[in-house]
Amino acid sequence: QLVEGTVYYWTVIPANAACEGQASQTGEFTTGVTNCEVFATNVPVEIPSDTSETVASQIVIAENFQITGISVSVNIPHTWTADITGTLISPDGTEVQLFSQECGDSDDVVATFTDSGSAQVCGSPIALSGTLKPDSPLSALLNTAAAGTWTLEVFDEFGQDGGSIDSWSLNLCKLNAVLDVADQTLGTFSIFPNPNSGSFTLRLDQAAALQYTAKVFDIRGRLLLERDFNAVGGLLQEQLTIDASSGMYLLEVQTGNSRSVKKFIVR
Repeated sequence: QLVEGTVYYWTVIPANAACEGQASQTGEFTTGVTNCEVFATNVPVEIPSDTSETVASQIVIAENFQITGISVSVNIPHTWTADITGTLISPDGTEVQLFSQECGDSDDVVATFTDSGSAQVCGSPIALSGTLKPDSPLSALLNTAAAGTWTLEVFDEFGQDGGSIDSWSLNLCKLNAVLDVADQTLGTFSIFPNPNSGSFTLRLDQAAALQYTAKVFDIRGRLLLERDFNAVGGLLQEQLTIDASSGMYLLEVQTGNSRSVKKFIVR
């Protein structure tokens, strides 16, 4: 299994039972990094005690990305949890049953549901709590689009007990590509010394533009430093310093729509 945010190198060697050819040129790629974000609502929705009814609460997600991981947290106070069934419905209509009529006359569901959770076991004073495995796998929602309206439905089969959906949230993960070091549309610039201790010089000869922006990122794509500079007489040369631990970093230099990225090492 490949490690996230790591540069890997590859080469191809042609071979058969009789002979082996020369290796190709070495290529490289950088694995992406998983980032997760919580989307939540805390607007209570009443579950009536005098009727059998399905109530719903919704979360609208504007950002569109492919889901690589998901968990659902709910806070549903309700007397006699054997009355209720909780179901998550995705924007494309896929339904995942989280729990259904568990724990007899016990009260309340305050839990996080994830495919890696524990089996549902009734407890006290809260009927369902902790990190639990849902009745249906949430993996049915992997590799689907996040954008749209997500719905938590709670069906109360009997009208003698009531409660509410006090709050609930979605923890959705996505795979982010690490900053691409192959994008070299600006031209060649130099970083020296490289490796360094976090202090280095950026130099761009034959600078065609006047204004430039330099940004330093860690290998996960997090911005550590941003500075604006002016080239003088076709030369851009500036001293930059970052407070960073040992590792690989990326320096991006941009002017207008042109940019170039180089790696450097801090020791």
